[in-house]
Amino acid sequence: MIDYLLAPATDARDLDARLDAVAAAPGAAPFDERRVAFVAELSRAVLLDRRFREFPELMAMAHWFRAASLADLRATLTGGPFVRRGLVFHIAPSNVDSVFIYSWLLSLLCGNANVARVSRRRTPQMSAFFETTGTLLARDDHRAIAAGNLVVSYDHDVAVTQAIGARCHLRTIWGGDATIAAIRAVPLPALASELAFANRFSLAALAAGAVLGLDADGLAALARAFYADAFWFNQQACSSPRAVVWIGTHDDCARARERFWPALAAELAARGHENPASHVMDRATTLFRLAHARRASAAQTAIGALPTRLLVDDLDAQDRAVHDGNGVFLELDRPDLAGVAALLASRDQTIAHYGFDRGDWLAVLPMLPPHAADRIVPIGQALAFGAVWDGVDLLRAFTRQIDIR
Repeated sequence: MIDYLLAPATDARDLDARLDAVAAAPGAAPFDERRVAFVAELSRAVLLDRRFREFPELMAMAHWFRAASLADLRATLTGGPFVRRGLVFHIAPSNVDSVFIYSWLLSLLCGNANVARVSRRRTPQMSAFFETTGTLLARDDHRAIAAGNLVVSYDHDVAVTQAIGARCHLRTIWGGDATIAAIRAVPLPALASELAFANRFSLAALAAGAVLGLDADGLAALARAFYADAFWFNQQACSSPRAVVWIGTHDDCARARERFWPALAAELAARGHENPASHVMDRATTLFRLAHARRASAAQTAIGALPTRLLVDDLDAQDRAVHDGNGVFLELDRPDLAGVAALLASRDQTIAHYGFDRGDWLAVLPMLPPHAADRIVPIGQALAFGAVWDGVDLLRAFTRQIDIR
């Protein structure tokens, strides 16, 4: 069964007819005024709706798409001329479903028609988002946009995925390696392209000396920022840190840990962070699996504690594969950022850092392995979306550049 979450209210046709109608809907030039106005209005509606105030990820999304930011976003699409791709098929992840909104709205701004598949798991925040968006799309001034956009939810049905894929010009997959492999088994038209955003692993790099130099207020602010990175999605987001690398002397790293983790515990308590039994068991299981695989490790907390910490001497492929989030942190000490670069692998996406500046990171970029560290951001911005994601400029990916001579 297919659920139609965003579709013209009077459209009762079957899937093929709906897909044909979306594919045939008029497109637009990138950053067409009507589409910019719709996205800005949707952003404003979310920001002003009290229901969304308890969902910081959607407030952050709405702020990112606010009217004042859209002009800056448009200015980054330089070089042109650019035209729309056509029909873009978005496959959203089930663990961080709000990612679909960024992908969809950026493609919409680029003038495309869109079909998005989202999880059947309906969270309160996404239900509210679909209600708000549906109300806007039903208005007469946005009906042309509604005609070219469809959001559906269905079980893993190859026939449905194939029907959508057969009409698309670009398929965008946000999901784990298994999801990507399954979707890629469904062929695309010869001229269609694909973007795939796979499982990734992320970490934090903290300068021990900088943490030791913080006063109480500064330490609390760092803990708040780290909480936002790690616990908004219980480390399920690919960009949430699952390892913490302390940079400095052995003694400084030990003392910095003794300051930082109690501050984070206080932040967790102040927020009343939920800690269901399933997460406790998951942390215990993950700890056992990670510790069993290596001799040189030392648990820093009680089994199942929030957070659970394991001090290790290196990171390997199993660490990245086994770690399920929910409050487990691998900890390492390194003397400098060159030591951090040596830890990285292609699977690693985001480094959230504290105590370093741009020049520090530029010096180690030549040491990075291929695909490693697509994002290096301050602590507190690990989940902040960007139009360049995993090294892909999405505005350029959602458009075609025409060569006119």
